[in-house]
Amino acid sequence: MTLTFAAALASAGIDPADALVIRHAYVREHEDGSVGIHGDSSDDEIMTYTSGQSANRRIFPATPPKFWVVFLPEGGDRARLWSVVSNRGQIGNGHDGMGRTFDLEHTDLMADLRNRLVIGWRSPRTWWIKAATAAAYPVMEIADSQPVRFPGFDALTLDQSPVGGRPSESWKPLAW
Repeated sequence: MTLTFAAALASAGIDPADALVIRHAYVREHEDGSVGIHGDSSDDEIMTYTSGQSANRRIFPATPPKFWVVFLPEGGDRARLWSVVSNRGQIGNGHDGMGRTFDLEHTDLMADLRNRLVIGWRSPRTWWIKAATAAAYPVMEIADSQPVRFPGFDALTLDQSPVGGRPSESWKPLAW
């Protein structure tokens, strides 16, 4: 049995009918000159980027739902959870007729999975989908949010327990 994103939504108490799922792409600057995001973007930059959406109803829903589950690219067909934000509505009428700005705020929903939950993203060209569709996406891993950095071979210290006992008879050192 494959663990799916539906289980994470249910565990957080998110009704898929009340949510959409976004996977951003890393683009420092778009063709129209607007600022994008990158791997070193701050949470504030990602929130600002997420709050600006197209006024075109074919590109983004005319009436987006209350919750937006936002992922960042993890490489290939994988996406890592950034945050679940609450959509408190559109601000004004749109700044230029081409875009809209939404009043978004972080929620505590899935807070324990932020930067940890990695799902398979089946639609590489699609950057947002209904949560009901994403519910079938597989959970690829629940990772450490801050992986332990490799200290380098000079600083590496291991206890005997992870290494095990003495090498077996078949063990041979690599020839240099």
